[in-house]
Amino acid sequence: MIEAVVKALMDEQQVGLDGPGAGVVEDPGPYGIAGERKTVAEFEEAGLPRVDKVVGSYGAPAPPAVQAPTNVRLSRDGTTANLSWAQGGVAPTGYDLLVTTGDGATTETFLPGTARSEEITTDLPNESVGVRIRAIGPNDVLGPTARDVLTSA
Repeated sequence: MIEAVVKALMDEQQVGLDGPGAGVVEDPGPYGIAGERKTVAEFEEAGLPRVDKVVGSYGAPAPPAVQAPTNVRLSRDGTTANLSWAQGGVAPTGYDLLVTTGDGATTETFLPGTARSEEITTDLPNESVGVRIRAIGPNDVLGPTARDVLTSA
């Protein structure tokens, strides 16, 4: 039996050589570690591994990098601080939001990539609020930080 395997640094995907799509080798996942991919034919004899032979290779690009969110704005309505932002460049898979309030309390929240706003509740009507928001890209890589601060009145 012969089986083709696409190998990348720490990733591998088996590809069948019989049936529909036989012989078609696809990249292992939409994004992987950048670098060389090798297509390896694995030969077996009597059900035991016999020999592996590299039958092709190609360079895989790194996933696109996410940018910092843009137009980050905080506004207040009583004990609620309203945060809004715009996507910066490549669509993220999520956002990492860190909120610090005037009493020193810090909260980290993970939001979906489609989010563009978040309500932050404070203990006091005019309590200061600071935010740090970063987009999360493919392979869970964090993008640059965007910040805003709403000072107490």
